[in-house]
Amino acid sequence: MPAWKGGGIREGADKMGFAVYKSLEEHSVGDLESRLDRLTRWYGRRRSPWLALAIASVLESLCRHPDYGDAPDRCACRRSVRRWRFLAGGTG
Repeated sequence: MPAWKGGGIREGADKMGFAVYKSLEEHSVGDLESRLDRLTRWYGRRRSPWLALAIASVLESLCRHPDYGDAPDRCACRRSVRRWRFLAGGTG
């Protein structure tokens, strides 16, 4: 499953050349925030629904991460997920 569909961050390829993805939850909060930063900067240059969906997916993983923030941080994160899903063409 592609990373923008919530499958994870690409880690390389297997012996047959298929992409190997690491689950987003296996990454540290810093890794997820770094990926989020890169995706949002990319979205600023090239707005597209699939980028908005990728950002929402990383935000969802960040919200679920056990080491991420307290209740207000998680609440703000969930609101951001809804906004990015809306930008992706969904209903939030």
